[in-house]
Amino acid sequence: MKRLFIKTAVTALTAVLLAAPLPAMAESVRQIMEKVDARDDGDNMTADQEMILIDKNDHRRVRRMTFFSKDKGRDILKLMFFTAPADVRDTGFLTYDYYAGERDDDQWLYLPELKKVKRIASSDKDSAFMGSDFSYADMTKRVLDE
Repeated sequence: MKRLFIKTAVTALTAVLLAAPLPAMAESVRQIMEKVDARDDGDNMTADQEMILIDKNDHRRVRRMTFFSKDKGRDILKLMFFTAPADVRDTGFLTYDYYAGERDDDQWLYLPELKKVKRIASSDKDSAFMGSDFSYADMTKRVLDE
């Protein structure tokens, strides 16, 4: 009986919300995206971040990193260093986000074990970023028209 009441209440609430007229001043999705893109987020940023990777057996791996960002005109330079655990420590990731959408963003990965810098090709942007569900393309700023 309790389940039936909850299901009925949810169904009734959904019907009311769907039938309610939208306010005439409602912003379009595009307008909201433009406001987010135009907000002043400063010229420089530093952050300590944590990435928690969880596998299908609920085993967790925690990766810590330090993130730096600097505006260069309308373009953005981003640098990320992994600080823990030991197997990824000192791995660096650099992204040059071009404001104009007609040019692909440039990305490089520094691998300390090999003492090599690997450029991430445009064709590899769909690859997994550092063993996560993120891709290299997810690590760049989105162009509104895309």
